[in-house]
Amino acid sequence: MTRWSISQLTILLLLLVNTTLASSNSSLLWGTYRPNLYFGTRPRLPESIMTGLMWFDANDLQGFQRIRHACDQGDGIEGYGYHKHDGREFASQVIHDTPSNIKLSTEFIKIPEGKHGGDWGVRIRGVPINNEVPAVTSVMFYVGIEGEGGIDIMNKLSKKGLESPVRLEGDTPELGDFEIQIVDGPLNSYLGQGIDQDLSRTQWLGKEVPKGSIWRAKDFVGEHIVTNARQRIEDGTLTTDQIYSEPYKLLTLSNSLIEEEGQVANFYTFQKLFHGEFQVQVNRFDCIKSLNLICI
Repeated sequence: MTRWSISQLTILLLLLVNTTLASSNSSLLWGTYRPNLYFGTRPRLPESIMTGLMWFDANDLQGFQRIRHACDQGDGIEGYGYHKHDGREFASQVIHDTPSNIKLSTEFIKIPEGKHGGDWGVRIRGVPINNEVPAVTSVMFYVGIEGEGGIDIMNKLSKKGLESPVRLEGDTPELGDFEIQIVDGPLNSYLGQGIDQDLSRTQWLGKEVPKGSIWRAKDFVGEHIVTNARQRIEDGTLTTDQIYSEPYKLLTLSNSLIEEEGQVANFYTFQKLFHGEFQVQVNRFDCIKSLNLICI
């Protein structure tokens, strides 16, 4: 029988405790740590990646003025918040947005393995509340980096939009390499041709925003869409009747990368326009899957 000294036992216990704490901390690294938003994720790091969800009723020209992002009682939403949340690996909620005629659900699932918190995904579903009213929903998901690091779209860039799945690759000093995918559901219904855009694709915007300002995502995106829409109206692309009957053709991102001299885009927004019920999934991987690497 092996005899253990007190000092050896102490060292062994400390190693076991440290291993357990490290595993616990890793499993808590990623989560829905943006409680002021209807949905958003970030790691428990001071300056890193932040994601968020926005949406609005694109069947109404005034719907754009009701972009949902931060929780606000003035939105008139009849119930929201997580009804299931274990604090580590799973979080589920339902958002009843009657003014926008959509019931949204988000399901966040995480596989906590590896040294960077593991992989996670969020499934976003939408179901019209009133089927007698045409439901056209603009859903936008954004990814931004607050500190050092970079992120790039890996799809072929097009003014008509990005084909699904949308792939981003990036890296930060704390999280290493990562990949994000945005994948359309198989049964989604789209709106066809827009103004020089294919509205069955993902519309997009990339730009540099000031450090520490990702929380202003709604302002950046809203200002961009307004500017884009105003230009289209001035160009006479749509008739007055079309502006009111098909506002979703105006209220889109410009499918452009905006980088002034010396700038590098650190904020990307992706927009989907759905007719009726829809589903879209966002997956974040702890390494770049396309390189067939083992994530550790």
